[in-house]
Amino acid sequence: MEEYAEKVIVTNNKKVQEKYSDVGYQVLFLPEVSLVYMTARDLIHKNFFLVNHSMTANIPIYKHPYRSLALKLGKSLHHDSLMLIERALEKLRMGTMPNYPEQVLQDFQDLDLTLFQEVKL
Repeated sequence: MEEYAEKVIVTNNKKVQEKYSDVGYQVLFLPEVSLVYMTARDLIHKNFFLVNHSMTANIPIYKHPYRSLALKLGKSLHHDSLMLIERALEKLRMGTMPNYPEQVLQDFQDLDLTLFQEVKL
């Protein structure tokens, strides 16, 4: 059974991983965006709750190749977080990720980092 800190960041964005590796959160880096959402869902089932919203920006979730989520350990199952992450997973399955050129991927990394910097950790 894997052990987690009380505060976790789940991301597939190297820029977020680098910037937040020393802020008191355990950073879980994953290779793809779908794993970010599935890992967050698994943590929620272990009594973690979302610190930031699972769906942000005006871009359909299945077109956004990077996502960073902050979670904190609570005392019991947080139903609102579970509902949000399940809804995000549903929306993720609604389409396919476009094959973006490298510069566009870099722009999406920057966007994810900028959105994550607004989170009150």
